[in-house]
Amino acid sequence: MKESFNKLVEMQKLNRQKCPWGKIQDLDKYACYLKNELDELLEAIKNNDKENIKEEIGDLFLILTFMSAIVEEKYDLELKEIINGTIDKLEKRKPWVYGDMKLETPEEAAEMWRKLKNDFK
Repeated sequence: MKESFNKLVEMQKLNRQKCPWGKIQDLDKYACYLKNELDELLEAIKNNDKENIKEEIGDLFLILTFMSAIVEEKYDLELKEIINGTIDKLEKRKPWVYGDMKLETPEEAAEMWRKLKNDFK
């Protein structure tokens, strides 16, 4: 999986550098595609359409990796930093999964998630 993901990220960097359309994109212009693909994924989920779910999640990866190429260029922020921040956030917000905290029910987990989300904004 790591190799495939890295290939996708590198392809999107190349897309940003070499495609005339890709070169002119910015986050504001590109945000509509993110919303469109998310809406399509939600529709596929609603219809329990496995093939479209697969396709639309893939499309979201396309959008997010392209946006990360824009962010790297514009803000000098690498995808690795974004992913590491997400990992840190997840570890802090789910200590019953990644730490020593014990919870028994989905309700306890949801309540603790809400509490910790507010604590670690």
